[in-house]
Amino acid sequence: MKNKRFLCASLILIFFSSIIFSQKNDPKQNNKQKDIKDTANFDKAKKSFNDGNWVFEATNYSIAGSDMSSRYGYSVVYYIVIEGDSCHYKLDPSMYTVLQIDGINSTGYRNGSCKSEIISIKEDKKGNIHQKMVLNGSTIKADVDITLRHGGNFAIADFYPARSKKSGIVRYSGRIIPLAESEYSKK
Repeated sequence: MKNKRFLCASLILIFFSSIIFSQKNDPKQNNKQKDIKDTANFDKAKKSFNDGNWVFEATNYSIAGSDMSSRYGYSVVYYIVIEGDSCHYKLDPSMYTVLQIDGINSTGYRNGSCKSEIISIKEDKKGNIHQKMVLNGSTIKADVDITLRHGGNFAIADFYPARSKKSGIVRYSGRIIPLAESEYSKK
């Protein structure tokens, strides 16, 4: 009798465990949760973009027209913090050669502050947000085109020498997050 109870209890436990395990590993459920998270990230990024208080955290970059391949997974995070019409940043020194800007600090990276001017913000048919802006400071003068892709907070930022799309371009890719959620907002 005890063996039958134990066997019955074991079978019930195995049955419910398999149901719970299959729900945790259900690809449809995982995709649905990812879509919900991505939509929430996009909505927050879009709102912060429109409010003018956001941070672009780059995860890799490349330089167009150069032999240098894209750099991924570097230990230094490059960023641009936009707070109204002011900004501060930390960017890779190689972009200063491309953008024809002098001066790199002792760490090899360029930190600085500048004024930001938003030229336009548009949404395309696919729901991507495109922002054109100008960064102007003592150590940077660049036109920047940023595309926030619909469905998440992934973005691409193209830097051009100010008022000239003819010469070099530096492309960073990363994420847009609200200023209040970034660790770089106070630096």
